[in-house]
Amino acid sequence: MNLVSNIEGTISTGGVDDPQEAACRYAPECRQHVLPPLGEHELFQDDNNCLKAGQCERYAMPASETTAVPLAVEQPPLPEDPKEIQAPTYTPPEDPSVTAPFSFLFLGFNRGTFYFWSVCARQVVVIRAGEMSPKFLLQLAPITFWEGSFPASRAGANWNAASTWLIQRSYKIGIYDPGRIRGRGAWEDDGRSVLHLGDCLLVDGCTVPLEDFETTHIYEADAPLETGMTATPIGAADANRFAKLCELLSWEVEISARLFAGWCVLAPICGALRWRPHGRITGPSGSGKSWCADNIVRPIVGPCALIVQSNTTEAGIRQTVGSDARPVLFDEAESEDQAGQTRMRKVLELMRQASSDNAAAIIKGGSGGKAQMFRIRSMFLLSSIGAAEHQKADLSRITQFPLKINNAFDRAEQFAHLQRTAHELLTTEFCAGLRSRTVRLIPVIRKNAEVFARAASGILGTARAGDQYGALLAGAYSLFSAGEIDEKSASKWISEQDWGEAIETGTDTDERRCMSVILEAVIRVDTGSRPEDVGIGEAAHAVAFGSAADCRVTNLAAALGRHGLKVDVAAGALFISNTHTAIGRVLRETPWAVNWSQIIARLPGAERITKTVRFGGTTSKAVAVPVTVIFPECD
Repeated sequence: MNLVSNIEGTISTGGVDDPQEAACRYAPECRQHVLPPLGEHELFQDDNNCLKAGQCERYAMPASETTAVPLAVEQPPLPEDPKEIQAPTYTPPEDPSVTAPFSFLFLGFNRGTFYFWSVCARQVVVIRAGEMSPKFLLQLAPITFWEGSFPASRAGANWNAASTWLIQRSYKIGIYDPGRIRGRGAWEDDGRSVLHLGDCLLVDGCTVPLEDFETTHIYEADAPLETGMTATPIGAADANRFAKLCELLSWEVEISARLFAGWCVLAPICGALRWRPHGRITGPSGSGKSWCADNIVRPIVGPCALIVQSNTTEAGIRQTVGSDARPVLFDEAESEDQAGQTRMRKVLELMRQASSDNAAAIIKGGSGGKAQMFRIRSMFLLSSIGAAEHQKADLSRITQFPLKINNAFDRAEQFAHLQRTAHELLTTEFCAGLRSRTVRLIPVIRKNAEVFARAASGILGTARAGDQYGALLAGAYSLFSAGEIDEKSASKWISEQDWGEAIETGTDTDERRCMSVILEAVIRVDTGSRPEDVGIGEAAHAVAFGSAADCRVTNLAAALGRHGLKVDVAAGALFISNTHTAIGRVLRETPWAVNWSQIIARLPGAERITKTVRFGGTTSKAVAVPVTVIFPECD
């Protein structure tokens, strides 16, 4: 791996720990004192003279001078850095005593921390300035290297001189860039398809040792992720069988079968995509969510997936994935209580950052005041009864795959056929062959994703919808063809699909969703005979369009007032308090918990009321929203 090239020059360590003084205790009397090349000289072990003095001109002491004024000596060259280090030719020897002079490379430094590439370990070694002790330096090279390059006055190595050299050389390399690290998973590298399997790379279908790949990135060794990716790629006819299998599931929306298949195809190569679409399998109990995840998604995605469930946290996912590019399968991604909502909100924030290859890094505070930077390159598939997304930014990144309960009279036979087909098709060989096919097609899939994205954005209305569905369709298209699609064909196919739900998601703004959360909340109303639970939307509709003489309408209006809401029939508007705590409780754990008035004011025809409005026993400023906007069917 050509991580550092054209490293030239030497750096003087100077001072009392200068390697030239460590090499010979009699430097003041030695006219030609320099550090000898490794292996040429033995260091003096007693108090008389050099063991090689009789043969070595460099250590010869003039007979006429038994004492002399110290002369200016030539600065010794430190261990030379080769012009270009070709790590691929390096073979770790059995005997560490004959190891190559350079078994590590300099990667740079940053704020007192120094980074090196270990040729033997094939990993980045991180050493702080205060940790440059023998036990840390021996991670970089064997003891023979340090003793030969920085010999002490007696036996051993001059570790201070060695540390000084490491620090100064690192300063010359420059600031270390952690963004060069690439963990396990699929990547695009200068037009090449690269699959990092942990112990080797698969580059354009060919197995390449980590140290043999010429690149500006750093592919670290890790535990082997999967060996099946080197399988023979399957053809389009076989790949199409997986698309047909996905159609056998009981989807609420027909297009979900194609989009779901696209997600499964893309997940193993998520690190190589410019846009990483997430998905969520939803449906009532008994619709087959868990069966789908266990019997279709897991086999087809393979062992590269990180499988988590229920109480898994954002920090746990982030720290486990690290620099890897791995899909994440999140089963039972529910948020039933406040703690669950908070946990899932953080997971959604992590997913949002993982979507784009150009997204900013996640920076977290670390111990000792040191910030930690993370970049997540994962595709997520959540499984839950309902969706927990509220913000448009999350909705546009997470495609819903809604399942329904199959109530057909022959549903038992249909499910048996689905089970049998999945068992016969999704063998270990088939799944490995499909993943291998997908890896080979990374450049084609990336290009097709751009074509589908342009076509989809024109039809679905937003660039974000184009990115999301364009990537999924490119994955699905690879099940039918290994070629590139033209924009005309892509537009034609997209226009023939039923995109009603996708368009609805793309146009569902934050202000409408905020309003929906308020209207869907349930309040307790005293209707005279007994208390009754009524939705705010239902109560507001009854007051706006009911009879003022109706006792129930009067009670509903009073209950709305106690919750910061007031229907002004004459003005034809619903007044919503800017500060009422009851509304704050309704919107708690949503993105609009503290600024709902600003969001709601964006609705068509909404108006900020500068005068205070009475809500039950309190007053506050408010936003007036036309009832025809809230209930358009009554316009």
